Amino acid sequence: MESFLKAQRGSHVNGISELKTYLHRFGYLLPENANFSDAFDATFESAILHFQSKLGLSLSGKLDFDTMSQISAPRCGVPDTISTFTLHGTRHYMYFPGKPRWARRMPMKLTYAFSPDYTIRYLSSSEIKAVFKRAFARWASVIPVSFVETEDYVYADIKIGFYHGEHGDSEPFDGVLGVLAHSFSPENGKVHLDAAETWAVDFRSEKSAVAMDLESVATHEIGHLLGLAHSSVKEAVMYPTLKPREKKLDLQLDDIEGVQALYGSNPNFNIGSLSESDISTNQAVNVLRKSTRSSILAIASTMTPKSSSHREGLSTSTVRSDPSSTIEASWTTSSGADSVIRDIDEFMDEVRADSDSVDRMVKGDDDDDCVDITTVGGPV
Repeated sequence: MESFLKAQRGSHVNGISELKTYLHRFGYLLPENANFSDAFDATFESAILHFQSKLGLSLSGKLDFDTMSQISAPRCGVPDTISTFTLHGTRHYMYFPGKPRWARRMPMKLTYAFSPDYTIRYLSSSEIKAVFKRAFARWASVIPVSFVETEDYVYADIKIGFYHGEHGDSEPFDGVLGVLAHSFSPENGKVHLDAAETWAVDFRSEKSAVAMDLESVATHEIGHLLGLAHSSVKEAVMYPTLKPREKKLDLQLDDIEGVQALYGSNPNFNIGSLSESDISTNQAVNVLRKSTRSSILAIASTMTPKSSSHREGLSTSTVRSDPSSTIEASWTTSSGADSVIRDIDEFMDEVRADSDSVDRMVKGDDDDDCVDITTVGGPV
């Protein structure tokens, strides 16, 4: 870690090639040259700046502590930068390419079922079902969509199961604290969770240091099932990282606005039902974003725009197009995604051309609590 913290443009540090691989997997480096070197070059610096901007970090362009902590954090395998994603207004929710949603008559009803064969035994069926019932209810409370459990697994709209290793979708799980779960965008409806994880429904009874909160992951994955990609708001359910023994259950204003833009509002939902802290957090984002504008524009002015570049295909654990044109969302630390992306230079060119776009593409955040893992021995 210390050698990375001292690294700067022009230096060579063992391990930078692995960081380049990470940034490549999550959409920050283009795939023209897959044989990455340990050189801290201009392209790597641009990728770091883009990573820091997207995740609401200080724009240092260096491998500072917060940046390295975020790189080592458990996270979702969906890439953070995809050219067809659009940031809307002053919020930071995002969609999958094509803005897919469930196409049913409103009010909509979706059924869900649990695999009778692929489950875990240390949690009871009733505990697991109660967790998912609450997770579905959170989303149903803000949109005109209801979720009803059915025993008919074959014909259920949403299918939930726990799997070990290779399980038939070309996205094998890798054991404890690697890939946690993956789901698909509308209308595939599949939610796969890694059976090797220590899933917890109550941290008072589950003492493992690497226990993952099942309800938090379930709530996030349901967001993907509904069509949401990742938010750059750290407090949002759809932010890409989570740490062991952490809970992130409450939908934030950003999550709500994103899903309501797809499905409309539940007629019984009242913005007043959000807690005061939820609202103040989102207001603080708007204030801090203004102070970030000048920093972004200063960085953008030093860069030479290039033509936009794209990549297609698959990597070992990815957000990918399957035969039914769905997008997979994997919770992972070291596996990433090949998809259509926007490179840092095009991103900065757009920021420079229209300063208002900073409001759509940058999140300032004064939350000093780092959502990472530093106590489990590195990347998980």
